Amino acid sequence: GSVEPEISMTDIEERLARLSPAKQALLRERLKSREKAGGEEGLVFRQENREGLPLSFAQERIWLHQQLVPGSVVYNRPANLRLRGPLEMESLGEALTQIVCRHESLRTTAGTVDGAPVQCIHPPVRVELPLTNLSGEREPERRAQELAREEALRPFDLEEDAIMLRSRLLRIGGEEHLLLLTFHHFAFDAWSNAVMLGELRRNYEALAAGAEGAEEG
Repeated sequence: GSVEPEISMTDIEERLARLSPAKQALLRERLKSREKAGGEEGLVFRQENREGLPLSFAQERIWLHQQLVPGSVVYNRPANLRLRGPLEMESLGEALTQIVCRHESLRTTAGTVDGAPVQCIHPPVRVELPLTNLSGEREPERRAQELAREEALRPFDLEEDAIMLRSRLLRIGGEEHLLLLTFHHFAFDAWSNAVMLGELRRNYEALAAGAEGAEEG
């Protein structure tokens, strides 16, 4: 479900009025372009020149929303995983990094060229996986849920962030962990959830098996 209340047309008009005249003109022009596009939302065109590609219809809708509601988290998509048993942290971090390297959409953010929004495709980067140890807390499960909510409600910045994925690992106690993953809908849809998590599991299992083999050797 949505993590923010719905926004009324009155709210949007008020927020438009607070923007600078230049930004108001840009947003109204983009809205007109969307109306002219009509039913082309589902069409995807392959382009060889990938520098400064225009946003897709869906991406532009998200970009417009962020211009009107800076700091919005309505497009955040949390996907948290309970992990039980021995955990190879380095392998898990590398498994996430492999996903970001393979899936260009997770490295695609928004920028502007001559005032128009365009796709910015960033080079592969290593995914940070900070660890928070909750094993000493009086109620680690409750604290874990609080942190999970905080992560889900932390906004992305489409123009400043390099990837549309955040990760954080919580140690509940012993060999039990909670992996907090937050994707942004700019790069990730609901259908992709099972595909991405399945790939993460396969990557991790392969890397962890390799790490165990190296130790035994």
